[in-house]
Amino acid sequence: FRFILTKGICKILKSTIPPLTPPAWSAIMTGKNPGKTGVYDWIIFNRRTRYIKIVSSLDIKSPKIWDFLSKKGMKSCIINLPLTYPAQPLNGYLVSGIPAHVGSRRKITYPPDLIKEIDDVVDGYEIIPNINLRIEGMEKEYYQEIRRVLIKRIEVFKYLYEKDTWHFFMPVIFLLDSIHHYYWHHIDERHPAYKPSLARKYSVLVRALYRIVDEFLGWLLKKSSEDHFDLIIVSDHGMGPLLGNFLINKFLINEGFLNITASSGPDSKGIFLFLRKMLNLPIFKSILRNKMTKQLIEFAFKLLPHTLKGKFTERGQDVLKASMILERMNPMQTCAYALGEFGQIYVEKKEIIPKLVNKLLKFFGKRGLKIDVFFGNDIYYGRYLNYAPDIVILIQDNMILPDITLDSGKRLFVPNALKAHHRIEGIFLAYGERIIEKLQDKRINIVSVYDITPTILSLLNIDIQTDFDGKSLVAEEKCLKKSKIEIVIDKIVWEVACKK
Repeated sequence: FRFILTKGICKILKSTIPPLTPPAWSAIMTGKNPGKTGVYDWIIFNRRTRYIKIVSSLDIKSPKIWDFLSKKGMKSCIINLPLTYPAQPLNGYLVSGIPAHVGSRRKITYPPDLIKEIDDVVDGYEIIPNINLRIEGMEKEYYQEIRRVLIKRIEVFKYLYEKDTWHFFMPVIFLLDSIHHYYWHHIDERHPAYKPSLARKYSVLVRALYRIVDEFLGWLLKKSSEDHFDLIIVSDHGMGPLLGNFLINKFLINEGFLNITASSGPDSKGIFLFLRKMLNLPIFKSILRNKMTKQLIEFAFKLLPHTLKGKFTERGQDVLKASMILERMNPMQTCAYALGEFGQIYVEKKEIIPKLVNKLLKFFGKRGLKIDVFFGNDIYYGRYLNYAPDIVILIQDNMILPDITLDSGKRLFVPNALKAHHRIEGIFLAYGERIIEKLQDKRINIVSVYDITPTILSLLNIDIQTDFDGKSLVAEEKCLKKSKIEIVIDKIVWEVACKK
């Protein structure tokens, strides 16, 4: 990392609003905003039919980088990129990332038999480590799990890189996201949960995992020199401390915008949510520490049908929570409700938007908390705008996360076991003769996730005339104008800043 920071290009990478894995990676791989990709969250929600499901590769409505390259006869290798499950055909290889989960074995690679090959290479390929980030106090155990999967993943990266000559090679680490979510309070002295004694004990584990990634980056730098390719490193979002959750649907109920009918009794969704909640309890920690019981649980999980396995995942829980809200919601007496990981607000009666925003600003203003309010029609545009939420809020620079959980208690602010969550500011690093030559003299301080696809296509000398929302960073200076979506977002962020 130090070599690239001193010898290469280093910029801030602006993510999507909200800075969430599905819309951000979709933007990176297509160059387009959620209004054109149709991806806004971990869930796909059709507000007309009330149909809801986990997002997948089949839901991205725009061509990806490798689709353009495949048409030109160019080879791509994509490994562990989120939202590539189930694996779709391309000219090359693809190994899916999430939402494929621990129990996924079908349709996770293209060609399909590639999974057998990489299984042999690493004695069983693993998509994600089998860890529950909601259980606290498992730093040592989770370090071993993450380390094992990380080493296997990097072995597969190297194996597939050497297997062929690629025009485009895209390995995604992803595990750094899990590390930050779980260990952040051990590396950030400003975090309320920071304890020096624990930080001395566990921050070394974080550095050890980063060292493995850094060694792989050194390997890539060596290959870039030998094989003459440009290296671009991006994060789909940044990271920062998380202090807790705000129960957004509880707020909407209290303010009279959402009406929920009482539950008539336990149903299958409630049972699955209850079981998952039980798995988060401290008592489960001792069970996981027993190697035999842990193996028995993993074996039992493998025997479950694929659809049932999905319900126990974080993404499956998102769908179950959202489904329960929609089922219990009284549509005749509801004006607004929140769904998804970021508690994005959907408004049934548009005339109440000013009143709702006013209530939000007043509520947080009284408590000395900062809130940024964004409107779907302002930050998204395209054919799939009808899938967009009407309001997105970021609380205290995302230190407090909107949570859609229907809680029977009186509290609006509740703890979150995660110690960190996403920020809009990510990283963009680049190294290579061509990209340094083209970028080093350009006055570009901030790069957008929408710029990545146009830039890669330019570096490969492919001219695509399409409605990208980003720009090629290596194009001529006169071509570096901002797209409509970037101008709109910059204007909104500036206006919000001025009001504060």
